[in-house]
Amino acid sequence: MSQAWTVDRNTGIAEHQTGLTLAFTESHGQVQQITPRHVPKGMDSLKMVRLIREGMEAIESGLGNAAARNSRPVGDVSSATKPVVVKRKRRFAPKVE
Repeated sequence: MSQAWTVDRNTGIAEHQTGLTLAFTESHGQVQQITPRHVPKGMDSLKMVRLIREGMEAIESGLGNAAARNSRPVGDVSSATKPVVVKRKRRFAPKVE
């Protein structure tokens, strides 16, 4: 994570040393929404976009461990710890008399 960013998961705020603040929401360890707030006056738009991208990376790296814990396993089923059983009910048409 960049030294210039301070990320607080409890409040959902990431702040850059220039004063740019990003508010974010997370769900199950993944970022759902990022909203720029407190953009310093006179900041060049290209610099702002670059900082927002850096902020997104800083936020995601701060949530990285939680995202890994909450993600579903992917890959070979032989690595699964429990067998998966799928039960389906048969649906029959009602009897007509």
